Amino acid sequence: MSIPSSSSRPATGRSFFEAPIPLALLTFDVAALILEANEPFARMMGQDRSDLLGRSLCDLVPAADTDALVAKLAPLVAGGADLVEDVAQFIRPDASTCWARLFAKRFTGDDARPCLILDLIDIDEEVRAREELRASEERYRLIVHLAREGIWTIDADGFTSFANEQMAAMLGYEPSEMVGRRYLDFIHPDERGEAGDNLDRRRRGIAEQVVRKLQKRDGGAVWALTSTGPIVDDDGQFVGAVAMVSDVTEARHAQMALEASEGRLSALLEHSWDIIAVLDADGTVRSVSSAVSRIFGFAPAGERGLSGVYDLVLDEDMPALAEALRETADGTRGPDTPVRFRARTPQGAVRMFEAVTQNLLDDPTIRGIVVNSRDITDRVRSDEALHEHARQLAELSAASQQQRLEVELQRARRLETIGRLVGGVAHDFNNLLGVITNYAEVLASDPALGAEAERDIDAIRLATERGSLLVRRLLRLGGDESTEPETFDLNALLGELLALAGRALGTVSVRFTPDREACWVCTRRSELEQVVLNLLLNARDASGEGDVVEVATARGWLDRRTAGSDGAAVVLAVSDHGTGMSPEVQALATEPFFTTKSHESGSGLGLTTVLATVERAGGTLHLESKRDVGTTATIVLPAALPPHDLDRPDVPTQVMRASPGERSGAASAGCRVLVVDDDRDMLASTVRALRFAGYSVLAAPSGAAALQLLDAGAAPAVIVSDIRMPGMSGVDLASRVREAYGVPSVLVTGGADAVDAMRSGTPVVAKPFVGNALAEAIDRALMAGAS
Repeated sequence: MSIPSSSSRPATGRSFFEAPIPLALLTFDVAALILEANEPFARMMGQDRSDLLGRSLCDLVPAADTDALVAKLAPLVAGGADLVEDVAQFIRPDASTCWARLFAKRFTGDDARPCLILDLIDIDEEVRAREELRASEERYRLIVHLAREGIWTIDADGFTSFANEQMAAMLGYEPSEMVGRRYLDFIHPDERGEAGDNLDRRRRGIAEQVVRKLQKRDGGAVWALTSTGPIVDDDGQFVGAVAMVSDVTEARHAQMALEASEGRLSALLEHSWDIIAVLDADGTVRSVSSAVSRIFGFAPAGERGLSGVYDLVLDEDMPALAEALRETADGTRGPDTPVRFRARTPQGAVRMFEAVTQNLLDDPTIRGIVVNSRDITDRVRSDEALHEHARQLAELSAASQQQRLEVELQRARRLETIGRLVGGVAHDFNNLLGVITNYAEVLASDPALGAEAERDIDAIRLATERGSLLVRRLLRLGGDESTEPETFDLNALLGELLALAGRALGTVSVRFTPDREACWVCTRRSELEQVVLNLLLNARDASGEGDVVEVATARGWLDRRTAGSDGAAVVLAVSDHGTGMSPEVQALATEPFFTTKSHESGSGLGLTTVLATVERAGGTLHLESKRDVGTTATIVLPAALPPHDLDRPDVPTQVMRASPGERSGAASAGCRVLVVDDDRDMLASTVRALRFAGYSVLAAPSGAAALQLLDAGAAPAVIVSDIRMPGMSGVDLASRVREAYGVPSVLVTGGADAVDAMRSGTPVVAKPFVGNALAEAIDRALMAGAS
């Protein structure tokens, strides 16, 4: 409704407003201007009655409530209602407010104008009490909602009536899922029997705080601190219980771990072999572990007392111990700095101790200096005995090593002697083969020889050639060959060597798989043969009866660091299927004197020698082995060019050999040849063969004898001399006669001693002579001398 301005006030019954009644009365016109107000209303508003008259009713309510009040009273003003009831808030001059329940009625004033009368009942205290209650409830709701603890209430029968979010989340539920369920459903089965008495204690008014084990929704356990008390109504009747619940699972586990740790610590201290003592800052012993009774023979609280423990320290060691305790007390000594001291037991024995100290004066659980003393007497004695034993062992080891070296030296000397013996025997055998060959050639020159006899002579020649090949193999194995590197086909060397080594391998057989092309290498032939032989013998020792050893060669392009200058390399692999090696043994396999064999069957130098030989040849050695699978030794050598590609005129490629047949050129008629050989049979057979070939022949049994013939006037056209002779070698003789007499020479060899002769440019013929090899060499020497 609109509130028009008006200065006139209709007359009303003033006596009614003067009556001493407790109700607050107020009349106003349709423009909301106050016509009358009694004293109770004036007191409620904190004003005089005269100050209220003529004011607008809207001035007495908060501006925010004006529209609502006008809307409430509008039906009365319009005549559409006779009574309106409402609650309104009024504002006093001091800005304070009060609440009143109003009853508005329409009536007609003395001047016949419509007016409104308000009966007001002061409900300010009621409203404020209700507001405080609502605020209190809101605060309670916030407290319950925001509380970190769980809040859990149950009714008198033990069913959950309320659980806040924290309580429900603690057990893995929603609050609504807990309400209506028995509280025992949430107690862990281990404690339900004891927890069943809780409700009875609450009925008896007992409040208590206990740690309870609750059960989570997933079956897990939660340790909770529950502060529980009874709930009673206004008449003092028990209606339920409330509990404040805190999750103390971590603390409980920590406590249990601490209790277990303390138990273990107590057991360790009880059974420790160390003396663990706690001292005050002034050095007074407060407690000592029971180990002192085992070591010193009295209990910590025995007749000597606690301080008696350190009374037993020897006087000369006490200053060091006291200094260590002082440094620990003032913080300058850490627990990693031990101190040693000696103590005398009541029985008179002196024991050695090593102690570490730690300052725990600030630790509230200890408040002392902890000294951990360990009896190291036996350890010190053991160390001293061990050092003495090590010293003696070192002396024995040095003596044993020296003895072993001497044994190896003797073995090497024996091998060298055997090698020389093999060389000598092979040289003599070559001479015998030469005699046989020479006489066979003499017989073959008989024109009356029949066909059957020619076949017999051919058989003799073939047998001597096979014998010569065997001699050359023996010379190489005996080390009686050239020590200079030479170029040869590795496949050919292996073919000869494996045929010769077959008997040495016993029941183990060899399968040789050569590369389809020749594998040319340049190294010392005899050394490489020894390498292969060592690997074969190792494979044999690792194999069982009837096993097969695999030998293979291959060509390839490998790492330039292990190959020839053009990257080409030759690979030799020797594999067995035997016991194999562990990684530890494989790592030591090439170490000097390391062997898994007995000292009688192995020197420990085999693979060491192999490695040294291969590396000297510019190659590498690789070992791959697995237990019970086998071992493969792989040698990688730089590949060499074939001999016909070499531009090395200063190094001849081979000693001259020939097959039976006609000579390429006839000897000069009556040409005189001087034959020099210390082997009488070889000398005679060579003289006989040359005379049948048309030469005039002189003979000398030594180099000195040959020089005597020359000094006496003998004038041979050429000298044929054995290389290996006592006193003066054939090489020395050839050099002297060429310089002093100008006579060319042909040297005859049975082994590796032809290398020096070949380097000097002197023709060399290998024993035994086959066919016309010697005659052709003499012809070439004559032609070279004539030129």
